[in-house]
Amino acid sequence: MWPTIRQWIFVRVALPITVKNSCNFISYHVYITGAVLQSFSLFMLSLVQPGQYYQVLLAQGLVSGIGQGLMYVPSFAILSHHFKRRRATMMSIVSSGAPLGGIANTIMLNQLLNGPIGFKMGVQISATFITVLLIISCILVRTRYSAVRQEEVSVNSWKATKKCFTEVPSLLSTIGFMLFQVAYMYPLFYFQVDSLRHGLGATFAFYSLVVINAGSFVGRFVAGAVLPYVGVVDLTIITIVASAILIIGMIWLGSVASVIVLGILYGLFSGINIAIMAPVLGLMSDPAELGVRLGVAFGVTGIGGLVGTPICGALLTDRYLWWAPALFCGVIALAGGVLFVGVRSSFIRAGAVAAHTCAGDEQKIETGSRDEKKGGEVNA
Repeated sequence: MWPTIRQWIFVRVALPITVKNSCNFISYHVYITGAVLQSFSLFMLSLVQPGQYYQVLLAQGLVSGIGQGLMYVPSFAILSHHFKRRRATMMSIVSSGAPLGGIANTIMLNQLLNGPIGFKMGVQISATFITVLLIISCILVRTRYSAVRQEEVSVNSWKATKKCFTEVPSLLSTIGFMLFQVAYMYPLFYFQVDSLRHGLGATFAFYSLVVINAGSFVGRFVAGAVLPYVGVVDLTIITIVASAILIIGMIWLGSVASVIVLGILYGLFSGINIAIMAPVLGLMSDPAELGVRLGVAFGVTGIGGLVGTPICGALLTDRYLWWAPALFCGVIALAGGVLFVGVRSSFIRAGAVAAHTCAGDEQKIETGSRDEKKGGEVNA
């Protein structure tokens, strides 16, 4: 568990590093660097020797974490180069690739590692497959701005970062997502363990995580279709509350049917929430500052993922008190939902009524001081 948590740390640490490059429209080169590091880390993981924890930490925790962090923000920020309208829809569709890859790679790795070829060859086959996909992604990801245009849209990163913490909607959104991340990681780490402890079998317990990824894929993919009718802030509130209820529902997990239903529903609602994180943050920023907003906010929200899982493990104890971490995460997630009610109210008070009800058209939103309001587009 700890190598994965450390990987999460380095993913979030690397995010702020990308913000200036993302906003100056040279994020393509940052993306390639991240792809190279990710590929390298996977091949190095195949060379890890039994009992050598530090090797796993370096390969998976450090190098892979930094590589993913360098790719994450540019993969979303670069969409603002190509889509002035329906940007939120495109971001949700792009984010749906993560759980889809999680389904395919999880099943593939399970078959490889439990087959006759063993750990080393199995990881190398997986690394080769992922490297091919990374090469394809590097070919497809392109900025549409010339060098001259890059200078014209240059962003003051410090000023944009300051606005992340001085504008009330932005600050509440960041803290709200951070609280949600505390709870979000609990099912991902403990859903399989919960299934095993309730005697549902090792094979089914393995596929319980696939069930969550399947629900997440559907949720992220359909999020873009739902946004124009519900709105990003309203949809965020709905998905956080639903996810919190489902996490608390894990207390009564005990049958195959309950695992399937709860896994699909949790994957669905949490997937929608993850998909609309970027559109929510983009709602209150100039498109040119999107990279800064995403990098800073994702870096802060990463604190939630960092502290949430160890706290859940401590609450679970060796007696497996499932109600304790489930109740803790459910309440924390609901607290995040309350903060987004505050975000919604702040938009209404600012006169940006359409901001929380519609996410499909080009709009402008007032969130900062008047001398800083230069027409930040809401969505597209």
